[in-house]
Amino acid sequence: ADEALALAEREGDPATLAFAIEGHFVAAEGPRETGTGTAVGARLIELGQQTGNAELVFAGHDHRVHSYWQLGDRAGVDVELEALARLANELRQPAQRWHVGTGQTMLALMEGRFDAAEELIAQTAEIGSRAQSWNALVTQRLALFVLRRAQGRLDELEDAIGRSVHEYPSLLRFQCALAH
Repeated sequence: ADEALALAEREGDPATLAFAIEGHFVAAEGPRETGTGTAVGARLIELGQQTGNAELVFAGHDHRVHSYWQLGDRAGVDVELEALARLANELRQPAQRWHVGTGQTMLALMEGRFDAAEELIAQTAEIGSRAQSWNALVTQRLALFVLRRAQGRLDELEDAIGRSVHEYPSLLRFQCALAH
């Protein structure tokens, strides 16, 4: 990843550089890199604006929002979610709209706005089924797990979580949810 990033820096092509920056971040991501996504995101936003690539700008804001979640920076999360929502509306693509919906759902769950979370989960799953079908289903089930746990209604999800363990054996989160 370091070599690819260095090569892309020397090449100077913005699209190649953006690809290398994102690949490097994914390869190097870990607990010691908490918060580094803000700088990565800023660089991707800059490159996206330079090349007129709104999807790259979206990706930059996405890295930033995830870093702000990690850092517990609520103001940063709000700013980036607003930027993502604005870009998703401009792009008019289900994948970006789904992504914004997952962020809004997380926020509603964290704030204890359970009625809003329930609506957002359903809306986001519908949007995601057109763009991120398997991921939309996984996200929906996990969001419902968090919601039903908070409501004291986990027993309603036992079958769905049990099926998920077998449907997605590499996603250990379902094994953990079932054990819980």
